[in-house]
Amino acid sequence: VYKRQDVTWFLPVLAWAHLEAGDVEQAEEVVGQAIARMRPENLRAVLVDALRVQAMVAMRQGRWAEADQALEEGVSLARGMPYPYAEGRLLYVYGEMHIQKGEPVLARERLETALAIFQQLGARKDVERVEQAIADLASS
Repeated sequence: VYKRQDVTWFLPVLAWAHLEAGDVEQAEEVVGQAIARMRPENLRAVLVDALRVQAMVAMRQGRWAEADQALEEGVSLARGMPYPYAEGRLLYVYGEMHIQKGEPVLARERLETALAIFQQLGARKDVERVEQAIADLASS
């Protein structure tokens, strides 16, 4: 028997999978359910992941203000815990958003901050991904 909370923890990953599969509407629905469940239960550790996915969904739909709001809330929560890995992931998505919006200076700032966090944590794959994003930004 699964408790409601057990399922709730997996909803951000499920939403992200839907987004990666191109089903933006389903991703939006699942991440909305996740956030609605997490807020009253004060599940901040997974709420930061849900906010990251919510921002990614909003970015895919060109809803920049909503993406920005989700990222700001997520970064604030991650810093308050502290949860530096989640903060780095949120900042990486923030950098991607600025790239999509044609804001290279802001993108570089977010990506460099994410890179510093991932380097400090020893998160090699994340370091590589962010370094590649910075290199792509420099060459464009």
